[in-house]
Amino acid sequence: MIRNTRLTQLIVFVILITNSLGEKTTEEFFEQFGYLPERTGKDRTQEVPPERLEKAISKFQEFNGLKVTGILDDMTKQKMFKPRCGVKDFSAEGAAYRKITKWKKNDLTWSVRDFSRTSRLSRTEQLNAIRKAFNHWSSVTPLTFREVPHGGDIVIRFAAGNHGDGNSFDGPGSVLAHAFFPSNGDTHFDDAEKWTLRTNDGINLEIVAAHEFGHALGLAHSQVQSALMAPYYRGYIPNFKLDNDDIRGIQSLYVLGRIDYVFVDQQYVISSKTAEMQRIRSVFNQGPSRVEAAVYSKETNKVYLAYGMYVFYLLLVSVTGQRPCWSNAFKSFTRMT
Repeated sequence: MIRNTRLTQLIVFVILITNSLGEKTTEEFFEQFGYLPERTGKDRTQEVPPERLEKAISKFQEFNGLKVTGILDDMTKQKMFKPRCGVKDFSAEGAAYRKITKWKKNDLTWSVRDFSRTSRLSRTEQLNAIRKAFNHWSSVTPLTFREVPHGGDIVIRFAAGNHGDGNSFDGPGSVLAHAFFPSNGDTHFDDAEKWTLRTNDGINLEIVAAHEFGHALGLAHSQVQSALMAPYYRGYIPNFKLDNDDIRGIQSLYVLGRIDYVFVDQQYVISSKTAEMQRIRSVFNQGPSRVEAAVYSKETNKVYLAYGMYVFYLLLVSVTGQRPCWSNAFKSFTRMT
């Protein structure tokens, strides 16, 4: 009896949200973003069993940081209606993915095929936003992005509705943009959106472009809600920066030059890059002057340096590949007990 009541409640919620979504049904929404397998041919006319739909809702809630209930509650519906990227959250097999593939080169070109025809932003403003979006990724990888007049590795378009790639845009306020994974890289923005810069009004072009370029470089959506590569647009963020999850993801695809360090006689370190023995402080800025033990944790992406009763940690988010960067928390080192 309880089970039947739950299914009846689910069906009522489906009818309500289907009416709210307009032409797109709830099932089609979850198919579009990978939470249900796409129905084809005769199967398109068949209803999705309530039990399968409930699992899709639960999967959507879990992926997007919501309370998992299996029911289309208010928080879930609000999330579904928010602006987002058009790339699927899940693969066709139903397994979440974070990185897909990569370019086989580090020097990439880009070009704009069609600028926005509806935005108040000038072409110069659009180009500057695109350049800044690329800079977010080049600052943490060995990648370079060079603008060319046409035919770049990554071709950028502003278009509305059906624009010939099989992924039609749906007007303002829903799907903002989408991109293709390497070695295609084409990136399209919905020209029905209100593209803006440095304001909470409209949709920030730099942030959305940076997200889409993440796909064009090989990253899929992330479950980390603070990450740029999370599927939903979070609004304009002044002084926007990549999340550590974004950095770890992109550096797993485009590895900075590896440098190994060997600690010698507690006071010195030898770098595989230079093969020279240097004092520890000259390599690890603000680090300990002496080291008795060094351990790397793959789970935290940190190197722990121990001396006496104290442990220092180093967060490996180097942007140059030449020198590791101490985290800001380094100054408050931990005393071992």
